[in-house]
Amino acid sequence: MVTSSAQNTDTSVQAFYRWQPYRDQLELLIRVRVQPGASREVCDGQRAGQLRLRIAAPPVSGAANRNLCKHLASRLGVKSGRVEVIKGLRHRNKVVAVLIDPKCKVQIEARLRDLAEPKRRL
Repeated sequence: MVTSSAQNTDTSVQAFYRWQPYRDQLELLIRVRVQPGASREVCDGQRAGQLRLRIAAPPVSGAANRNLCKHLASRLGVKSGRVEVIKGLRHRNKVVAVLIDPKCKVQIEARLRDLAEPKRRL
């Protein structure tokens, strides 16, 4: 179980994600707002409690969701099979679950802080 002292105290960054235990691992839940069909793939930082991403793939047959999972896995440094859209499959507002080894929590939080900064290319 994660103690409160181990959690990130920066509430502006933490607003778009949360941790929860999942078996012997941690599950990272990220609230995302996606703009599919964008001209370029960019992370626009976080706003209103959501990570805002522009994805080049069109919103057809789940292509944007697959592209979202692939790029989030790349930016977080995890395998793409550990990233899954669990809510909002057909909507712009989504919840993405990422399974994380508890030993990697500090590195993942550093990468989340980087993603929260505006105008980061994916």
